[in-house]
Amino acid sequence: MNKKTLYLICGILLGITFIHSLHSLLAPYAYDQIMRFIICGVCIIDIFQSLKHSKLDLISCLIAVLYNPIFALPFINGEIWLIIKIATIIYFIYKMLKSK
Repeated sequence: MNKKTLYLICGILLGITFIHSLHSLLAPYAYDQIMRFIICGVCIIDIFQSLKHSKLDLISCLIAVLYNPIFALPFINGEIWLIIKIATIIYFIYKMLKSK
């Protein structure tokens, strides 16, 4: 699977979560956990690929920490998550358009 496809999948997952969040401010727990694993995993893959080129993608590191499914950050509430999801969608669209 190429990088564009991974970024597209992440963007779609976040878009679905964002639309659902507008309705109730909370996505279903199971879907939210699956989305966190996928987003965190894609960002970790992206970090390792950037390290191959002697660069560190700090935004991917931040996203991996925020979407970490094992140690969730308890101080982030629903409204802040909406802003984070919008920013993450924009970032994945940027990465998808930038990737070859």
